[in-house]
Order: sequence, then C-alpha cells, then structure tokens
Amino acid sequence: MRCSEHRGAVVERGGAGGYPIMGWCMTWFAVRGQKPETVRAELGVHDTGQGLAFPCPRIAGAALPNGWYLVQRRNYECRDDTVLSRLSAGCEVVSLFVEEHVMVSRLSGWKDGRRLWSVVHDSEEGEHHLEAEGDLPPDFVPIRDAVRSKSDELPHFEIPCQLAARLTGYRYDAPANEQVAFEVLARLPWWKRILAR
Repeated sequence: MRCSEHRGAVVERGGAGGYPIMGWCMTWFAVRGQKPETVRAELGVHDTGQGLAFPCPRIAGAALPNGWYLVQRRNYECRDDTVLSRLSAGCEVVSLFVEEHVMVSRLSGWKDGRRLWSVVHDSEEGEHHLEAEGDLPPDFVPIRDAVRSKSDELPHFEIPCQLAARLTGYRYDAPANEQVAFEVLARLPWWKRILAR
C-alpha cells in the first residue's frame, strides 16, 4: 500500500521512529514571497528551535539560499487543494510529492490561490505515463525531452523531480542537502490550529 491510498486529505506512514523503511515517501512545499512564520502558521506547524542536519525529521523547514522557504514532511501526501490554495494566497508555491516504493511523483505550481500547472507521473498507469497540464514552466519541455531520450537510464518519475529542482534549487534526495540548515518543526496542538484559521 502506498502512502497516497487513503480517502482523506492527509496520509501518513512510517517505520520505526517514523522513518521510512526504504525509499522516500514525502511532500515538500516551497514558498516564495511569504514570511516563514506565516507559512508555518498556515500549515499548522511551529519551529521547535532545534536545528538538524539532513536527513530531516518527520517535519522540517529550511530557508533556501535563493529565497524559497521549504517545508518538508515525510510519509505524507496533501490531497486537499484548499491547503495549497490558502498557502499560495499572495505568494508563489511549488509542491512536490514522491512515493518511490511505487514510483509516483506529482509536482504543481500555485500562485495567488490558484493552481497554474501540474506534472504527474504514476508508474501504475504505465512506465512512460506523464500528465502535464496548465501554463507549464519553460524548463518543462527540455527536461521532459532529455529524460525521454535516456529512457533506458532515467524513469519518467524523474521528470517532475528534475523540474522541481530546476525551479527551486532543491532536490529532495541530493547529498548536497547535508548543507541545508533544516529546523525541526512540530504540529501545533489542535486548538491552536483552529484558532489560526
């Protein structure tokens, strides 16, 4: 069972200590044009004051050098578009979900409360499955064509992942992430999440 197989908006799964047993299952949100504390409040999390090197804990945040603020959550998929609509109000958001166990990658771009584009690969729909919709970033076509030209070496799963990295400068599984100054985040108590709405 992959972590996206759930009828609700939020899906979680993990092994001992909350870490995935093998491979990645996670979502990250990269936000540009909004203060980190506003992003955290909208997502219902808070900064614990703890720093941590990669790999990050269940929920972590980091200010990237190019101006994006990243929140990454393991064993989680956000399936409620209203979350991304609220998060992108007055700013820009790029969101990536990956589930390596079944080779699913979903990338979307949002701005001012609206989804502008999305790129999805789901290996259960076929090895070369790819859905691309909306006003796609200029980098999409060259990345798609480069991966397709090396389809014996690179799975189509890579197309959303490479595009996400090109747009934000962050690759979720890159060794260079050890240099990113992650901060440990924790979910707010339920009553604080309600008051923050």
